[in-house]
Amino acid sequence: MKPSSYFLLFIFLLAIAAVGFVFQARGLRPDYTFKARFLPLVVASILTVIAGASLFRELRRGKTTEQSPASETTAEAASEKLALVTGAWLVGYMVLAFLIGFLLSTLIWITAYLRTHNYGWIRSLAISLGMMIFLYVVFDLVFGITLYQGVLPIPIYSFLP
Repeated sequence: MKPSSYFLLFIFLLAIAAVGFVFQARGLRPDYTFKARFLPLVVASILTVIAGASLFRELRRGKTTEQSPASETTAEAASEKLALVTGAWLVGYMVLAFLIGFLLSTLIWITAYLRTHNYGWIRSLAISLGMMIFLYVVFDLVFGITLYQGVLPIPIYSFLP
């Protein structure tokens, strides 16, 4: 197994443990509502599926193709760079969500991400705004879960019902 396979296996097991912890917390704190468990459960479940699928794909690909040592080294360097860039984007989103909340950080982060990947302004803003509205409708209106609004006072949140 390649080192990246071990990392995916670690993430997969960690996500399964997170799902288990959410269910275990129900027994420890019966006063926790469905709302308190919903977001961590959704995130951990999605992470479990994605990590499991990625691990399966990588293990299957590893058996079918053999690469030369030179191309394998180049591929590992590119993979490491991609992992660092992806990690930086995720840390940026978390910091932004902490400061200004999930809805606005989603709008800003998706727009920035799409603009750096050569999408036009209108298309980037349309996709970002659509995602922000989708999050608001699903969590706030359908499930009644108010998303985190950040530590900085943002006036736009006062207009939301």
